[in-house]
Amino acid sequence: MLHKATDIKWTFGPIVRSAGPLIALLLLNSSFCFGISEEKEYEAAWQLCQAGKYPQATEAYKKYLSRHPKGKFIPEARFTLARIETSGNNAFGHYQFILDNYPAHPLASQASYATAQYLQNVGSHSQARERYLYTYSKYGSTPAGRESLSKLALLALGSDSLNTAEAYINAYLDQYPKASGGASLLSSLAGYWQKNGDQARARDCWKRIMDLFPGAPESGSAREYLIAALSGEGPGEGPDGSGLSDSGGTDVLPGQAEDLPQTNAPAPAPEEPAALSFYYLQIGAYNNKAIMDGWAKKVRAEGFDTVVEEVREGKSTIYKLQAGPYENSAELKKAQQVFKDKFGLKTMVVER
Repeated sequence: MLHKATDIKWTFGPIVRSAGPLIALLLLNSSFCFGISEEKEYEAAWQLCQAGKYPQATEAYKKYLSRHPKGKFIPEARFTLARIETSGNNAFGHYQFILDNYPAHPLASQASYATAQYLQNVGSHSQARERYLYTYSKYGSTPAGRESLSKLALLALGSDSLNTAEAYINAYLDQYPKASGGASLLSSLAGYWQKNGDQARARDCWKRIMDLFPGAPESGSAREYLIAALSGEGPGEGPDGSGLSDSGGTDVLPGQAEDLPQTNAPAPAPEEPAALSFYYLQIGAYNNKAIMDGWAKKVRAEGFDTVVEEVREGKSTIYKLQAGPYENSAELKKAQQVFKDKFGLKTMVVER
């Protein structure tokens, strides 16, 4: 028996010794699949990305996703792939995957905002508006939600939807009072009014910039615009020909007489009593009526009255779902809290 064991040792020993390096090499090459933890595999892909080796990083992330379909870093891997892949369609797919499967993940708000940007960039403005509104409604407390509201205001300005634009801008100023984007939005609104010849409203926007954002760059520009507007006025006459300031008084420059010549113009007719206004909470604006109907059903199930405002934009129709009416701020705030608690939605106040 000893002799037999010795024969086996001498027969197979050289083979085992010569095969040792080959086996080690095979194990080393396969360690990426079997020996490295999920965390280290993800970290290796991230290091490639950090080094600017995007093709290799792309391949590493894809291997990670295929090997760990339920891994701990799926949202991060998808999000990074969306950033480094050259195909816009692929990026959109990665972002949408995060929204569909990880809507509560910290990256979900950025993914939602990125899909809205993509839709806007390819010219699908109505879909972009809907996605921006979704991002703002669901992730309003995040930077992505805040920027989505800004984009909604600018899109509305671009399409001459002034009531909507002003509502978005006022909502931005109310909800994000310390965000510098408010000054930029007011500046855009002032520019719109100036371009369209309404100097009084432009002045109002510039004054709001100076009041709300005294340290912002836009405040200096607003001051210059106001000085230029006043310098261009004739005695007792504003740029719009009204002769009245925004507060209802007469704009008087230093050194001008305050007693203006009287005219024989007839007294203005008495004003009609102002119509009673009601306030609504806008839940969303939808291109798809079926989706809007679904939300309306959920909202009514919680005891809310709803109305739908249909707005034609080109060949499409936007369905604005609103709850209300409410006559005072206490009712509004209570309803807004219910929407936030029940549905995770941040509603917008509109006046009708």
